[in-house]
Amino acid sequence: MAAINDENSPQSRQFFLDGPGGTGKTFLYNTLINVLQGEGKKIIAVASTGIASTLLIDGATYHSQFKIYPPITETTRSKIEEHHFSAKLIRDAALIIEDGATVMTNHALNAIKHVTEKVTKNNKPYGNKVLLLGGDFRQCLPVVKHGNRVKVVEATIKYCESWSTFLHLRLTENMRTTAGSQEYANWLIELGNKTLPTTTNLSSDVVEIPPDFLITEEYAKSLNITGDQDPRINALIHHVFGDPKHVLDQDISEKVNSHAILCPKNDECLKINNAII
Repeated sequence: MAAINDENSPQSRQFFLDGPGGTGKTFLYNTLINVLQGEGKKIIAVASTGIASTLLIDGATYHSQFKIYPPITETTRSKIEEHHFSAKLIRDAALIIEDGATVMTNHALNAIKHVTEKVTKNNKPYGNKVLLLGGDFRQCLPVVKHGNRVKVVEATIKYCESWSTFLHLRLTENMRTTAGSQEYANWLIELGNKTLPTTTNLSSDVVEIPPDFLITEEYAKSLNITGDQDPRINALIHHVFGDPKHVLDQDISEKVNSHAILCPKNDECLKINNAII
């Protein structure tokens, strides 16, 4: 807030907010947006994915907001010109928020840096705009086609030339968990920090998922769900959304609207979508 209120302040104007899932990053973004909009200031709030952008007030993806379209390479530049309305938004913005920045590649961040400096005609980093990036490097990193571990790490924003200008802030306390999910939250932190105990006969790159976190065949059979689909898929659908027979009931429909099954691969997503339909 000090950086926003005084553009000549000597402190950093670029920030990176690090925090595991549930520590309140989105809550903080939206609090800043509410306060600044209440003061009549303009804010640009973007995210790396569509789902994440819907959680931000007036959010959008950075691809659409900054006109940076895939495939994003080291030569990629924004399609925004100085006379565009999008350029005026950048010039008027008191704060630019980018959630899920850990999924963004360093080339994408460089493209944002280039366009902000171009439309503001200011050679200071990011046109001297206050920029707040947020994310968690324990979660998904950029997708690099056929890339090995080294290539993926090198694609992260930590390898952006302007990374040294960012002041690092941290959120540490999990605000989301209840007593029932604290064990899961602790396991995720250990997984991200690579402090899980090693499992005999498994290599260091293999993670053993605790049985309590799995939808097993035995659990699926215990539900006595009939149908042509894989019983484990049916059990997963029931576990997340409840019984489809009651989907129009108010309490169930609210649950459906607030829950999602995330899949790492499209073929699994297609199987589950077909089973739900």
